[in-house]
Amino acid sequence: MIRLEDFKGASCEELPLPSPPRLRNRSTAPFISGPIPLAWIRQAIQLPKPAIGVGLTLWLLRGIQRGASQLRIDQSFRKRLGLSADQARRGAHALEKAGLVKVVRQGRGRCLVVQLVTTASDAFP
Repeated sequence: MIRLEDFKGASCEELPLPSPPRLRNRSTAPFISGPIPLAWIRQAIQLPKPAIGVGLTLWLLRGIQRGASQLRIDQSFRKRLGLSADQARRGAHALEKAGLVKVVRQGRGRCLVVQLVTTASDAFP
């Protein structure tokens, strides 16, 4: 004979309460690490469209690579922005012409190596 008492579990008071979900301290989405000098942004905004995208993505990579001095504009960089190789090159050239980056060309078919240019005069007015 089956008895209901055999299937009873512990009372509600004896069961442990579920722990609340843990809050994450870090954002999972990429973000631009600053501070980005205001003078740098002012100059970049005046340049052709690909330049501001390339420039801000360089700042993003600098934050990801923890302040790396030289950043590579390669296929994964272009893919992140949705730019063609030609657009990325034109954006880097415009930033270089404005004095916002220094570009090291490694030869035909190789990626560009870029260094962001920041000076002490870039401080907020």
